[in-house]
Amino acid sequence: MNALVRGERAAAESNKRQRPPRRNTITTTTTTVPATTSTVTVTTVPATPATTAPTATTTPPATTTPPATTTMAPATTAPPTTKPPVATTTTVAPTTTTQPPTGCAPPTTITVGGTYSGCYRSTDASKPAVIISTTAPVTFDHARIEHTGMGIVDSVTGVRLAIYDSTFVQSNPGVLITHRAVELGSPATFTFENNRLIDGDGVFVNGPMNGPISIRYNYATNIGRYPHPASPNCCVQFVQFDHVVTYPIEIAWNQVVNTPGQSGVEDNINFYFSGGPDSSHRSDVHHNLIDGAYTPSLNDPQFTGGGINLGDAGSHNNLAHDNTVISTTNYGIGVSQADNHAVNNLLVNDGAEQVSSWGQAIVVFESVNGSDASNNRYNWSRSVTDTGPYPCYTSNYCSGGVQVATTEQQARDEWEAQRANSGIAIGPRTA
Repeated sequence: MNALVRGERAAAESNKRQRPPRRNTITTTTTTVPATTSTVTVTTVPATPATTAPTATTTPPATTTPPATTTMAPATTAPPTTKPPVATTTTVAPTTTTQPPTGCAPPTTITVGGTYSGCYRSTDASKPAVIISTTAPVTFDHARIEHTGMGIVDSVTGVRLAIYDSTFVQSNPGVLITHRAVELGSPATFTFENNRLIDGDGVFVNGPMNGPISIRYNYATNIGRYPHPASPNCCVQFVQFDHVVTYPIEIAWNQVVNTPGQSGVEDNINFYFSGGPDSSHRSDVHHNLIDGAYTPSLNDPQFTGGGINLGDAGSHNNLAHDNTVISTTNYGIGVSQADNHAVNNLLVNDGAEQVSSWGQAIVVFESVNGSDASNNRYNWSRSVTDTGPYPCYTSNYCSGGVQVATTEQQARDEWEAQRANSGIAIGPRTA
């Protein structure tokens, strides 16, 4: 494909994939009910694992007082990027009990910091399962979030949220509505580690923010399984940043598996106008297994999605290294824009699941300023009959790449061996 055609396609893609503005803050009215109506269990913080130690600020004070229940005023419509209104919620606060819940709590608003466990459920697509409405540190530890719309959202800026060893289960909303496991607007800090995401639409973080982000050791399957609106945000991801410029950002040792015909992810990881503050403080995206990116129908050769996009719009100061990206159809890693780099990654696509008109292992071509790719291994085909190879677009920004004969399954096995040898636990650990 010549540069003109590729450039026209890029312009169309850029126009298509404009991200939404920050969501509006939802308003509340308050009534008081006894705190004992909650079915949520709160547990003490577990022994600190060697690889994922929560910060000390996530431990709640022993004298925390239960807050009053908050009831949200319903609304008939809301744009997809605005936190959905809640008609009835239950506010909970930490207690000393360690008994398991008898069932799932209804849609819940948290107004007091602490460590929360138990089950939270929303069967109404317009109601998040949990709303965080405090800037005090909030930790979810071995929780279960069942949601048809949003899982966990915030209603204030500056939340300090940590989620460990928890499971998010997305069910069919039955309507065309935005749904995410977690969606935050300008948090102060965010940690998301050793969690399980089932059939959900991943994590969305809006900036600005200046605190740390850690997204590690998670296991996600079938991102974008259920239909979502095409506007104002056309696409869903495992991780989406929007105007997030902060340090440190680490996305590491996540396993994302999207099954053909049961998922609808676009970019699995996307940095939209996001990254580190400068070249000495880049984001660190490493040792992830990204396995699969397809359209739901599997028949769109002009699919624009793929693996790890460090180079979307005005992104900058990002590094992706030692990742394994498999079967993501259109591209493995994108490093356009400013000071974005792909180093020592394994990128394999056999084209058996979905044909691509312009698939490439590495994409680096648009508004390039100090970005490049080096020492990557690749075996990238556009279909079973068009085997390329297709190592890089454009080649002058790529160096040291090696064509390999590695199959998709061999790449999976190689990553799994690295994980086992490193002693990394993926997904929730035993309490």
